[in-house]
Amino acid sequence: MAADNCTECGLEEAFPQQIHSYELYPYLKSLVRILSLMFSVPSVCFNAINVLIFCTIGVADSITVCFLYLAVCDLCTMVSLSVGAFFSLFFPLSVPGSHDLATYTFATAQVHGLFSNLASATTTYIALQRRICVAWPFLTRHAFTRNRSLAVLIAITVVLLGCGMPRALTFQVHARAQPKQQRHSDSGRSLF
Repeated sequence: MAADNCTECGLEEAFPQQIHSYELYPYLKSLVRILSLMFSVPSVCFNAINVLIFCTIGVADSITVCFLYLAVCDLCTMVSLSVGAFFSLFFPLSVPGSHDLATYTFATAQVHGLFSNLASATTTYIALQRRICVAWPFLTRHAFTRNRSLAVLIAITVVLLGCGMPRALTFQVHARAQPKQQRHSDSGRSLF
Protein backbone atom coordinates (compact mmCIF):
# COMPACT_ATOMS: atom_id res chain seq x y z
CA MET A 1 0.00 0.00 0.00
CA ALA A 2 1.34 3.42 -0.94
CA ALA A 3 1.96 5.98 1.77
CA ASP A 4 -0.72 8.62 2.30
CA ASN A 5 1.59 11.64 2.17
CA CYS A 6 4.31 11.06 -0.43
CA THR A 7 5.98 14.42 0.18
CA GLU A 8 7.12 13.26 3.62
CA CYS A 9 8.39 9.81 2.62
CA GLY A 10 11.00 8.37 0.32
CA LEU A 11 10.53 6.22 -2.75
CA GLU A 12 10.74 3.00 -0.76
CA GLU A 13 7.83 4.01 1.47
CA ALA A 14 5.75 5.50 -1.34
CA PHE A 15 6.14 2.52 -3.68
CA PRO A 16 7.11 -0.59 -1.72
CA GLN A 17 6.93 -2.93 -4.74
CA GLN A 18 9.49 -1.62 -7.20
CA ILE A 19 9.47 -2.39 -10.90
CA HIS A 20 13.25 -2.38 -10.89
CA SER A 21 15.95 -2.31 -8.26
CA TYR A 22 17.88 0.70 -7.07
CA GLU A 23 21.03 -0.82 -8.53
CA LEU A 24 19.44 -0.87 -11.98
CA TYR A 25 18.10 2.69 -11.71
CA PRO A 26 21.26 4.58 -12.86
CA TYR A 27 21.49 2.39 -15.95
CA LEU A 28 17.84 2.93 -16.82
CA LYS A 29 18.25 6.69 -16.40
CA SER A 30 21.23 6.62 -18.74
CA LEU A 31 19.32 4.53 -21.28
CA VAL A 32 16.42 7.00 -21.30
CA ARG A 33 18.84 9.91 -21.72
CA ILE A 34 20.64 8.17 -24.59
CA LEU A 35 17.31 7.47 -26.32
CA SER A 36 16.32 11.11 -25.83
CA LEU A 37 19.55 12.20 -27.50
CA MET A 38 19.08 9.70 -30.34
CA PHE A 39 15.71 11.19 -31.22
CA SER A 40 16.25 14.84 -30.39
CA VAL A 41 19.56 15.51 -32.18
CA PRO A 42 18.28 14.50 -35.66
CA SER A 43 15.09 16.42 -34.95
CA VAL A 44 17.15 19.55 -34.20
CA CYS A 45 18.85 19.19 -37.58
CA PHE A 46 15.61 18.64 -39.49
CA ASN A 47 13.82 21.52 -37.78
CA ALA A 48 16.78 23.82 -38.47
CA ILE A 49 16.48 22.87 -42.15
CA ASN A 50 12.74 23.60 -41.94
CA VAL A 51 13.37 27.06 -40.49
CA LEU A 52 15.94 27.80 -43.21
CA ILE A 53 13.52 26.72 -45.93
CA PHE A 54 10.71 28.89 -44.56
CA CYS A 55 13.06 31.87 -44.22
CA THR A 56 14.24 31.35 -47.80
CA ILE A 57 10.68 31.15 -49.12
CA GLY A 58 9.71 34.27 -47.22
CA VAL A 59 6.86 35.05 -44.89
CA ALA A 60 4.17 36.09 -47.34
CA ASP A 61 0.92 34.65 -46.01
CA SER A 62 -0.76 33.45 -42.85
CA ILE A 63 0.04 29.77 -43.19
CA THR A 64 3.74 30.42 -43.80
CA VAL A 65 3.90 32.49 -40.60
CA CYS A 66 2.23 29.68 -38.68
CA PHE A 67 4.46 26.95 -40.09
CA LEU A 68 7.60 29.02 -39.49
CA TYR A 69 6.53 29.62 -35.88
CA LEU A 70 5.75 25.91 -35.47
CA ALA A 71 9.19 24.98 -36.83
CA VAL A 72 10.88 27.42 -34.44
CA CYS A 73 8.86 26.05 -31.48
CA ASP A 74 9.74 22.47 -32.42
CA LEU A 75 13.39 23.45 -32.84
CA CYS A 76 13.46 25.04 -29.38
CA THR A 77 11.67 22.02 -27.91
CA MET A 78 14.23 19.61 -29.30
CA VAL A 79 17.20 21.84 -28.41
CA SER A 80 16.02 22.02 -24.79
CA LEU A 81 15.51 18.25 -24.73
CA SER A 82 18.95 17.63 -26.26
CA VAL A 83 20.73 19.99 -23.89
CA GLY A 84 18.92 18.58 -20.86
CA ALA A 85 19.63 14.98 -21.85
CA PHE A 86 23.28 15.72 -22.67
CA PHE A 87 24.06 17.53 -19.44
CA SER A 88 22.14 15.07 -17.27
CA LEU A 89 23.95 12.17 -18.95
CA PHE A 90 27.50 13.49 -18.79
CA PHE A 91 27.27 15.97 -15.89
CA PRO A 92 24.53 14.68 -13.57
CA LEU A 93 23.37 16.69 -10.59
CA SER A 94 24.60 15.54 -7.22
CA VAL A 95 21.78 17.02 -5.15
CA PRO A 96 20.43 14.94 -2.26
CA GLY A 97 17.21 13.38 -3.44
CA SER A 98 17.86 14.26 -7.10
CA HIS A 99 17.18 10.67 -8.09
CA ASP A 100 13.54 11.26 -7.23
CA LEU A 101 12.29 11.11 -10.81
CA ALA A 102 9.19 13.29 -10.41
CA THR A 103 11.03 16.15 -8.70
CA TYR A 104 14.00 16.00 -11.04
CA THR A 105 11.85 15.85 -14.17
CA PHE A 106 9.66 18.74 -13.05
CA ALA A 107 12.63 20.88 -12.15
CA THR A 108 14.46 20.35 -15.44
CA ALA A 109 11.54 20.22 -17.87
CA GLN A 110 10.13 23.75 -17.59
CA VAL A 111 11.62 25.09 -20.83
CA HIS A 112 10.92 21.91 -22.75
CA GLY A 113 7.32 21.91 -21.54
CA LEU A 114 6.78 25.55 -22.48
CA PHE A 115 7.95 25.02 -26.05
CA SER A 116 5.98 21.77 -26.33
CA ASN A 117 2.84 23.63 -25.27
CA LEU A 118 3.59 26.41 -27.76
CA ALA A 119 4.00 23.85 -30.56
CA SER A 120 0.73 22.15 -29.60
CA ALA A 121 -1.16 25.45 -29.45
CA THR A 122 0.29 26.51 -32.81
CA THR A 123 -0.74 23.19 -34.37
CA THR A 124 -4.24 23.67 -32.97
CA TYR A 125 -4.42 27.19 -34.39
CA ILE A 126 -3.28 25.95 -37.83
CA ALA A 127 -5.91 23.18 -37.79
CA LEU A 128 -8.63 25.61 -36.70
CA GLN A 129 -7.62 28.09 -39.37
CA ARG A 130 -7.66 25.44 -42.10
CA ARG A 131 -11.02 24.04 -40.99
CA ILE A 132 -12.64 27.46 -40.98
CA CYS A 133 -11.22 28.19 -44.43
CA VAL A 134 -12.58 24.89 -45.78
CA ALA A 135 -16.00 25.28 -44.14
CA TRP A 136 -16.58 28.88 -45.24
CA PRO A 137 -14.14 29.56 -48.07
CA PHE A 138 -15.72 32.77 -49.37
CA LEU A 139 -16.62 34.30 -46.01
CA THR A 140 -13.20 33.86 -44.41
CA ARG A 141 -10.95 34.32 -47.43
CA HIS A 142 -9.49 37.56 -46.09
CA ALA A 143 -10.00 36.90 -42.36
CA PHE A 144 -6.64 35.21 -41.80
CA THR A 145 -3.91 37.60 -42.84
CA ARG A 146 -0.23 37.45 -42.05
CA ASN A 147 -0.45 40.19 -39.42
CA ARG A 148 -3.52 38.70 -37.72
CA SER A 149 -1.90 35.28 -37.53
CA LEU A 150 1.25 36.83 -36.12
CA ALA A 151 -0.85 38.66 -33.51
CA VAL A 152 -2.65 35.42 -32.58
CA LEU A 153 0.66 33.56 -32.24
CA ILE A 154 2.10 36.32 -30.06
CA ALA A 155 -1.06 36.24 -27.92
CA ILE A 156 -0.76 32.45 -27.57
CA THR A 157 2.87 32.86 -26.49
CA VAL A 158 2.01 35.53 -23.91
CA VAL A 159 -0.85 33.46 -22.48
CA LEU A 160 1.27 30.31 -22.18
CA LEU A 161 4.15 32.26 -20.65
CA GLY A 162 1.72 33.83 -18.21
CA CYS A 163 0.33 30.42 -17.26
CA GLY A 164 3.70 28.73 -16.96
CA MET A 165 5.81 31.34 -15.23
CA PRO A 166 4.11 31.30 -11.81
CA ARG A 167 4.54 27.54 -11.67
CA ALA A 168 8.19 27.79 -12.67
CA LEU A 169 8.94 30.68 -10.32
CA THR A 170 7.27 29.19 -7.25
CA PHE A 171 8.72 25.72 -7.64
CA GLN A 172 11.52 25.06 -5.19
CA VAL A 173 13.50 21.95 -4.44
CA HIS A 174 14.23 21.57 -0.75
CA ALA A 175 17.23 19.33 -0.19
CA ARG A 176 16.88 17.35 2.99
CA ALA A 177 18.75 14.36 4.31
CA GLN A 178 17.14 11.04 3.43
CA PRO A 179 19.52 8.31 4.64
CA LYS A 180 17.56 5.44 3.10
CA GLN A 181 17.64 7.00 -0.37
CA GLN A 182 21.18 8.35 -0.21
CA ARG A 183 22.73 4.93 0.08
CA HIS A 184 20.92 3.89 -3.12
CA SER A 185 21.65 7.00 -5.16
CA ASP A 186 24.18 7.09 -7.95
CA SER A 187 25.99 9.89 -6.04
CA GLY A 188 26.18 12.15 -9.06
CA ARG A 189 28.63 10.08 -11.06
CA SER A 190 28.24 9.59 -14.76
CA LEU A 191 28.25 6.12 -16.26
CA PHE A 192 30.65 7.22 -18.98
